[in-house]
Amino acid sequence: LRGRPDGFRPGPVPAGLRDRHGCRGHQHSGIGFHTPANVHYGHATDIAKERSATLAAARTKHPERFTTATDPKILALPGPAWINQPKEITEQLAA
Repeated sequence: LRGRPDGFRPGPVPAGLRDRHGCRGHQHSGIGFHTPANVHYGHATDIAKERSATLAAARTKHPERFTTATDPKILALPGPAWINQPKEITEQLAA
């Protein structure tokens, strides 16, 4: 932004706008096209059910738009990923 003839320099981006496309706005393929915030707060399962119901309703209303007899697959969520797994969880999994 150096060298602009009008001398414009953008100010800092407010936190609410900066976060809009990070954790809350971008859907990741690795987590079933959910946002990280939805997965973190436990909303992803409900959203997947809503997506499945919406696809079923669309198939019923407009079957000519679908090329297969089965509903499109809703991607499953991956299991938890740990850097340092807490000891009590490791012991529970071993039992």
